Amino acid sequence: IGFDYRWNGLNARNDAGPGRFNFSSGVTGLPGFNQTGHGFASMLLGEVSSASVPVDVPVGSQFPMYSWFIQDDWKVSSRLTLNLGLRWDYQPQGTEKYDRLSNFNPFIMDPVLNVLGAMEYAGKGEGRNGKRMFYPNQHNDFGPRVGFAWQVTDRTTLRGGYGIFYSPRMPNGWSGVPWGQKMGFAPTNTVNEPAPNTAAFRWDDGYPGVVEPAKLDPSAASYLWGPVSWDPDGGRVGYTQQWNFNIQRELPGQMVLDIGYIGSKSTGLLANELRRPHQMRYESLALGDTLGQWIDSQAAIPAAAVALGARYASLPGTWVPVSQTLQPFPQIPNWSAIYSWNSPLGFSTYHALTIQLNKRMSHGLQFLSNYTFSKNIGNISSAFGDTWGQNWGRPMDYYNLALEKSVLEFDRTHVVKIGGSYDLPFGRGRRFGTNWSTPLNFFVGGWQIMYIGNYSSGAPMNLGATGTPNFNAATNRPFIVNPDGKPMTNPNFRASDFDMTDISTPRPNKTYIDTSLVIDPAKIDRYARGNAPRMVSQLRGFPSYFEDVSLLKNFVPREGVRVQFRAEFLNVLNRHRISDFTTNAASPLFGQVSGVSDDRRVIQFGLRADF
Repeated sequence: IGFDYRWNGLNARNDAGPGRFNFSSGVTGLPGFNQTGHGFASMLLGEVSSASVPVDVPVGSQFPMYSWFIQDDWKVSSRLTLNLGLRWDYQPQGTEKYDRLSNFNPFIMDPVLNVLGAMEYAGKGEGRNGKRMFYPNQHNDFGPRVGFAWQVTDRTTLRGGYGIFYSPRMPNGWSGVPWGQKMGFAPTNTVNEPAPNTAAFRWDDGYPGVVEPAKLDPSAASYLWGPVSWDPDGGRVGYTQQWNFNIQRELPGQMVLDIGYIGSKSTGLLANELRRPHQMRYESLALGDTLGQWIDSQAAIPAAAVALGARYASLPGTWVPVSQTLQPFPQIPNWSAIYSWNSPLGFSTYHALTIQLNKRMSHGLQFLSNYTFSKNIGNISSAFGDTWGQNWGRPMDYYNLALEKSVLEFDRTHVVKIGGSYDLPFGRGRRFGTNWSTPLNFFVGGWQIMYIGNYSSGAPMNLGATGTPNFNAATNRPFIVNPDGKPMTNPNFRASDFDMTDISTPRPNKTYIDTSLVIDPAKIDRYARGNAPRMVSQLRGFPSYFEDVSLLKNFVPREGVRVQFRAEFLNVLNRHRISDFTTNAASPLFGQVSGVSDDRRVIQFGLRADF
């Protein structure tokens, strides 16, 4: 029985400065004539159009964790042992040391624009919510663990286990606050021109700016970039279920055969980039180029857009595209986006057959070998916090996240790993050469050869496409038209025809991908949306093969001293493979090879003395 307490924190600040000074052509130009004046001339005169000095607010994240656990090993009999355990974790959502956190809350009303969706601020005091966080935490994170080992016979053993493990909350890239957003707490120091074609100040007079304290403005998301929205389901902690079953059999020759099944299922993993609450709905695409029209009032919105629920939610007279009025939160400018935090939308599954054959050292030979046949499916590449692109290219549609389920980029159907060593049977104390002379034994006897082999099948590919104009989804993908389930690689492709000097020239007859099965949506309609999964399991790159070999010999020149000489040959066969492909269906080079792996044979020698 035990108690586990952990506290993770991250203090962060940005270096303030240097100042930024802008010189526009308007200061030296004629009013009303845009082609006159020059910014360089304004600089020579010292006429500054605008200037700013960054002012940072240091912040510090706090992530406590409290856990109780109980565990016991129960030897039921001389042949059966059970491992039993239970763990309870409590991981509240992260806080900031002085509650400098903001949240775009989709359920509260903007007091100025009179639409749902406004900023709220943590902490106590005027304009704050009186709490350290925004949504309730979860308290039922129980993780049972059970395992067994059963010796069926003297040479056969069965082993198995199951457990639930909760993901730790940590300041993964948190920058002190989610996505580094300090909205409402970061002061400013900016000087702008008082009127068009007028300098803000003269360079010789010095910088006149003053620090303006930040404002806890509920409407800040309508004019500042990148508001952060904490997920209402963010109190939920992601977890992974793991299970395995193995049969181990001792074989003659000091060998052990292990055949097993390994499985895992992760649920509720952090997937902040998958949550895009400001994304327009697919129905709006029927408006076509109307989405790109600009309007400055509710009355100016086209009737077809109004019928779909378009709302003008900007200050009167502000010009915005029709597409912005069709966002769920039309007050968010079209040049901005909502960044989500604590979104438990990620998942993955892994199933694998594993076969191991290992040999303990005997007759100078030992080896470890493993074969894995597996499949890895999920919707995220990383559970890192503010991933900044690690989960790029998703989602196709926030309102249909099932489209993100695919094999993962690190899925390898077949993997073989082999490692072994062999004492060559030559030299004193070995099978041949027991009576060799000292010089002969020094150069020829006592050598050992080692080998490591790594072999895996190819990785699945991601196919790109032309983006959808006037639409704020994260990405678009091509259409895959393959009703007969044909192989998606070109049957006429020959690796021997690859010419590195020709990779920038379209060669439709030399593509690796069968391009007849993939169509860029723009060839059908500018507003068409494709159907390809994020990663295409049926379309994979080339397998990889690597072998490393080393020779070593130990010398004992005198008692208490050992000298080892090593000769290592990494990638001994100098294998290269075609590794890069043009996978954007909109490219004239689509389907062609664009590069090879940067693998090369490396030979190195080493001499080491132990004393």
